[in-house]
Order: sequence, then structure tokens, then C-alpha cells
Amino acid sequence: MRIVIATACASVMAVCIALEGAEPAKTAPLGSPEFRPSPGRPIGWRGDWTGRYPDATPVTTWSYAPKSPATGLRYQAAKPKEGDDGSGAKEVWGGDVAAWLVLGAFNAKDAKTALDEAFVPDESALSPAEGEKAGDLAWRPEGQPDYRDAFTPENIHKNRYGPYSLGGSAVRFYTLSGKGANTVSYAHAYLYARSAGKVCVVVSHEDGMKAWVNGKEVYRSDRAFRNWYFYEVDLSIRDLTVPVPCPRFEAELRKGWNRLLVKVARKQDSASFTVRIAAPADAAYESTNIRWVTPMPSWSWSTPIVVGDRVFVTSEPDELICVDKNDGRILWRRTNTPYDATTEEERAANPVFKEIEPIARELAKGVDTDRNTVLRRQMTDLLRKIDRDKYTWTGDWGHISAIGFACPTPVSDGESVYAFFAPGVVVCYDLEGRRRWIRSVMDLGVAPDRKGKPHTPTPNCASPVLIGDKFILFKGWFRAFDRKTGNVLWDTGNITKDFDGSHGGIPRYYSASSVVPFRLEGQDFVMAFWGRILRASDGKVMSDPVLNENTYNTPVIEDDVAYVWGGQKYKMTLVDDQVQMRGMGGIQGPHQFTVSSPLLHDGLIYAMDSHGELNVTDSRTLKTVYRQRLDMWPLYHFNAIGATPSVALGGRHIYLMDNQGTTVVIEPGRTFKPVAYNHLRASMQHPWPLTTLERTESTPVFDGGRIYIRGEANLYCIGEK
Repeated sequence: MRIVIATACASVMAVCIALEGAEPAKTAPLGSPEFRPSPGRPIGWRGDWTGRYPDATPVTTWSYAPKSPATGLRYQAAKPKEGDDGSGAKEVWGGDVAAWLVLGAFNAKDAKTALDEAFVPDESALSPAEGEKAGDLAWRPEGQPDYRDAFTPENIHKNRYGPYSLGGSAVRFYTLSGKGANTVSYAHAYLYARSAGKVCVVVSHEDGMKAWVNGKEVYRSDRAFRNWYFYEVDLSIRDLTVPVPCPRFEAELRKGWNRLLVKVARKQDSASFTVRIAAPADAAYESTNIRWVTPMPSWSWSTPIVVGDRVFVTSEPDELICVDKNDGRILWRRTNTPYDATTEEERAANPVFKEIEPIARELAKGVDTDRNTVLRRQMTDLLRKIDRDKYTWTGDWGHISAIGFACPTPVSDGESVYAFFAPGVVVCYDLEGRRRWIRSVMDLGVAPDRKGKPHTPTPNCASPVLIGDKFILFKGWFRAFDRKTGNVLWDTGNITKDFDGSHGGIPRYYSASSVVPFRLEGQDFVMAFWGRILRASDGKVMSDPVLNENTYNTPVIEDDVAYVWGGQKYKMTLVDDQVQMRGMGGIQGPHQFTVSSPLLHDGLIYAMDSHGELNVTDSRTLKTVYRQRLDMWPLYHFNAIGATPSVALGGRHIYLMDNQGTTVVIEPGRTFKPVAYNHLRASMQHPWPLTTLERTESTPVFDGGRIYIRGEANLYCIGEK
């Protein structure tokens, strides 16, 4: 039997492997509702590591959006003309109003009363047009380019790394002109709503601010409130602090045109502000082909797995959740903290563990996100009293909110569920939530840097694997556990002795590539960590790397041939107890920064780059078949890297999803044939003035006629009701 396997890092890479000589299939094909994983056919990242669900029968169309004027809301700076239906205005994207008419700056008489001074008659009734005068000043257009306008062919191919040069800043502040302190300026925008109702407006401002909607005062603050700086989200995760949310207020919009006016004081030589418009937190939703939506305890970018009538998914930073796939009920949730992984002997040796017990008990009951953070801070502070180096699991890392600690996808053999959490825990549960074993791996990957100081690796999104009797994971290096007992079977230790000079001389061993199983000449192997191959039986390294940490696309392997994007096509052969890789020709690969994992199907490889461009390559000739820019506008900023979900095959169609809830469905083949464009538009009110769209970083999973997608806040089941 031959099974083609395509894999990827939990957010970054994909490998396609063929298993020769695997045990005969005794269950239905993947994607069939009758499929059940088994020890010989486990499931994990992208199902069976291919991203292909050939027997699935999913829908190709769906939608989910709040019943609020925030849905389909449009904006413009120019005053609308009589009969203007709003079709020429820009649709608000991610809540951002990017075009304003600005008037000012006016000199205030008194800084304490600046917001109350009327510098124009009847300011609440203002309905300005460009060029209209107010004394010596005139209304002038200001703003920033609409986010989607940056996605031009020229910009996409010029700006390889969109987070810094394409999408712009994570938060778009609008700075009003003027010099010195004690001044006031106005900014006005016209909003076109398709329906009447409430919206929630999230604001941040560097000094006092006042706002009106359709002449009604809806917000006022004499104090500055700016809770956004470059590393704000990462620092909150690292320090285990509950963020103070930026101000927000509700406003009534009427159907048709509305007026939004803000008045910003400039007391300290700074007068910038930002506005994000979202649906109210209690908004109802309208949907098509959405069976159920289940809110998750916290965010995560991991991919769900389906085992029988249950869906398993993770939640930050170390929670495993079991959901009934038929109705979305959470059946059980389990925390897996570093404390949980300590032994009875360790707890008896130090009385501080007694202080941690009640904290662990409360966490285990299931608490909300903020309480979760408070309890984990208390637990971590106590653990650090015991051993500061060992239990400082949050670390001083950048981009942590782009990865998280619960990103690795769980795996299952149909009898148990296995999970790896980057704080340093591996765990095994039966399907009813009874823990079979748990182990600490906080020591895994801890190695001296160039100066000899111990370094803990950045949490990665490398998903583990089950192969035979082993549960194998990567975190700096590889470790294999007995899947039934949790005992360590082998450990490679640090494979590389190189250091990363660009990051202070830390060990050069970061990799997000998932551990991938395959067979070659009758033996089991795994591939990960820059394309290294290890023998599964004993962990022996069988080949040199063919990638590096700067390569964000992934090898695809079929039978004994490996395709390395930006590198070569390799023939793999087992010679003298090593896997030799003979080059067979160069490969063009995607031209842009690529995080999404490719799909191999019927002799074609479908790879989507981070900007949302589809690259289709002939796997035999290595020639480009076609390229197509998809109608999606993925989110880019310091901790969002565009279209990251991996390409998937569900039945007869291919599904391509970005990180803002857009999924493009196409027909397989040598020409681009779009079938449908779908949108999940859950509205978010983040503590910071970020995009109001829910992020969708994980890969879709198919089960019969259903699709499961893990969003930032929700788990979705898509299918006919």
C-alpha cells in the first residue's frame, strides 16, 4: 500500500511523504465520517500529515457575521452628495477608519477646559466638506491608505516581508497637526451603514478626546489613554499580566450616512488617536452553513483533530479541550501546568508546593481568561521560589503572540490523545479525560549560549508525532517517549553546536517544522529540524540539514524523492546506515515569504505565500503551472505574518484560508477555477486597538460533510444543518 503524506510545521512548514509497507487500511479513508484513528493510522497535524481528506464531502460555501451596522460599514472623508448610496466609499476593514477631514489646530485658552471650548459654532452639528472654512482654517483631508490598497502586485513582490513594509503598523494612529502644547483639533469621517443599530467604538488617544456620533456626545476623557506600544501583547504574555483594556463606547448608527466627529486636545505636544469600530459584545450573528460555534477559553493557533465523535483542540497556554463534534459542547478541559508535571517526590521535598496546590485545583476547574492569567502568575512566582532558572517558562522572547505555547497540534491513536505544550509539558489522556501520564520537558532544549549561559529555546509550533510505540517531539532537539508509559526511550541531545550571532549568540536550533513520519526501504524515519532525518527506532541522525532557520517553506517528499523549495529535488537512498540525498535539479518555489504548508495532489503542488498568492508547480518537471493572487487581505504586523493556514484538500476541492477568516475554494487542476469565497467575520474587542476581525491561523480539518476551524476565540463547525 502507498500513502502519500504531506506535512507542515504547526504554522510554518509542510512535508509530503509516502509510506511503503505500512499496515493495511482497516478503517475508512481519511475524511470519511467512518474514519477512526488507530495505533497503525494515527492522526495529528493536518489529519494524517497530508492535508488531504479525499473522502470528505464538505460544503463549499458558508458565512458568519454579526447582525450589526459594523458588518459592511463603509467610510469616507468627503461629504456625500445627495442620493449617494455609499457604494463609492471604502469598506471598513478590521474596524479601521482610515480617511478623515481635519480642522485645526486651535489654541485653547485653558488646558483644563480645552475640550469644552467651542472653536466652531455648534460643533456637534458639524457636517464638513473639504475646503470649508472655519475662521482662518479650512477642513483638509488626512489619513492613511486603506489597508487593502497596499496589496498591489508591485508592493507584494517588492515587499517580501509584509509585517514591516506592506501592511504597516499593527495599530494605525492618526496624528493631528499643530505645534506646541494646549491646542485642539477636530477630525471628522462619514460612515455608511447598511442597517441601523449599535456599534462598539474602541479608541486610544495620547491626550484628552471627545467624540460625537450624529451630533450626540458618546465619549469624553480628559486624560490620555494609550496602551499600545510595539511589544505590548508580548509583554503581557511574558509577564503574565491582565491588560488594561483601552476605552470603548457604544453608539447608535442609522441606516445610510452617519457622522463621526472627534475632538482631540494637544496638551503635551502630541495629539494622535486611533479608532476601531466593532460589533457590540452581545451582538447576535447571522450565518450560512454554520452548524455551531463554541467559544474557547483562550486563544491558540493549533489545528483540531477529530477522534470518533469528539474534537480535540488546545488553548493557551497548556489546556487540552474535548468538544462533542455534533453539538459543540465542551465535554472536558484539562490544564497541564509545570506543577502538574512534578513528581510526588519533588512535591514532598519542598513545602512551597503545598502553597501551589489550591491554585492548581482552581485552575483545573476551568476559569475565565483574566482569572487564568492571575492564577498562573501566582503559580509561576511560587515555582520560581523553588528553582528560578527551571520554572521561568515565559522567557524574554519576541513574537510570542505569533506562536504561543499551545500551538503544536495534538495527536491520537484512537485510544489516547497526546499533547505537547511549550511551557514544558507532554501529556497523555484517554478519550474520557483521564490522565494516563504526564512528563516535564522543561529541560528539553536548554543549552549554553556562546558565553556559556543556559538558554531556553523560544516556544515553537512544531507538532509531535506518533510512530509505532513512540511519541516523538522536537524542542531544540528530539526526544521520544513510550506512548503507553511516558518513559523516555531516547534523546538526541543538542544536535547542532552553532550559535546565532544575530540574536546574541544563542544556540542555533530554532525550527518550527513538525516531526513527520515516513518509511524508506522498510524502516521508520522522521523528518524535522531543517530537514534532518532521524531513525525512529533509536533517534540516530541519518542526514545533514537541507534547510536553515531562514527558510520558511518546507520540503515535500513522495516515495524516495524530496522537494526542497528554494533548493533542489533530492533522491533519497539508504546507504551505509545513512540517508543520502542526491540533487536532481533546482526548484523555483514560491517567490515570496511563505508560512502556509503546501499541498501535493495529483502531480501538482499548491503553495500559498503569506500575501495570499497561490503558486502551483508541476511536481515532475518542477515548472510553474500558474500563479494567482487570491482575493484576500491577510493581517500583517509584528506578530501576524499573513496567510498562515496550510492548503487543504476536502473531497473534490482545495481550500485556501488566510488569517482574517477568508477562505477561497478552488477546483484542482492546471488552471485557476475559483468555486467560492467564504468569510468568518466574528467581531473582536481586543484589549488593545488592534484589528476587530478574529484571527484564523490554524488549518481547516474535514470530517464527512463538516469542516472544523479553530479561530482565535472560537471553534467552528461548518456544514449543512
